[in-house]
Amino acid sequence: MATYVAARLELLRIEAAEVLRRSVRRVILAAILATLAFFAWALVVAGGVGWLTAWLEAAGYPVAWYWVALGFGVLHMAGAVIIGVALTRRGPPAFATTMAEFEKDRRWLDSLRHSKKS
Repeated sequence: MATYVAARLELLRIEAAEVLRRSVRRVILAAILATLAFFAWALVVAGGVGWLTAWLEAAGYPVAWYWVALGFGVLHMAGAVIIGVALTRRGPPAFATTMAEFEKDRRWLDSLRHSKKS
């Protein structure tokens, strides 16, 4: 019985380490994403607003810079929504192998109980 419990605890430890590794990776990727999104937003809006405002004015369409800035903001928000949706996708279930083994063990124990009653 001790060997059985030790094996199950080892399996649980292995899967917990895997879940932790995946979680840490997702947190790091989310932090990198947030940093890149912020700098992209700041740099593109700052440079793009000036450039697009000047280009539109040269083309005969004088537009206030703040309308151009709002347009850039909307575009970047759409990109952030797409990435946010990608982050919410579920990965593989945690502890799948352990749960399958526990289910097999439960069936095995049930079969032992039923065979003792017979």
